[in-house]
Amino acid sequence: MPAKRSFVPKYCLHKPSGFAYVRISGKVIYLGEYDSPGSKEEYGRLITEFATNPTATTKVAASITVVELADAYWQYAEGYYVKQGKPTSGLNNVRLAFVYYGSCMPQVQPINLARWLLRLSGNPCSTRAE
Repeated sequence: MPAKRSFVPKYCLHKPSGFAYVRISGKVIYLGEYDSPGSKEEYGRLITEFATNPTATTKVAASITVVELADAYWQYAEGYYVKQGKPTSGLNNVRLAFVYYGSCMPQVQPINLARWLLRLSGNPCSTRAE
């Protein structure tokens, strides 16, 4: 009878980004900059957690809401979609995408999403994507 094989997930390098990651139970978890003390500490914590309970699902420490993500992207887009100091049509396209998302996904924090959409330039519900 063959001996049981022990499996310890490996500390890996994601070459395009330079980040460290580990694959646990089929999920890839990014740990931070490769070979940094913080990423090695996080790897040790995750491996210890996995060793004590290998069937438990791994929880990612940081989580954000859809509204927080949309707000962060909107702030980025306001600086990116600018030509000669004026917003380009790309910024309006982003706004329209958020309006469409808000109308198609009302179950995702509808009150917060509606308030956030109203903060965008103008009334987002007054324009229609053709």
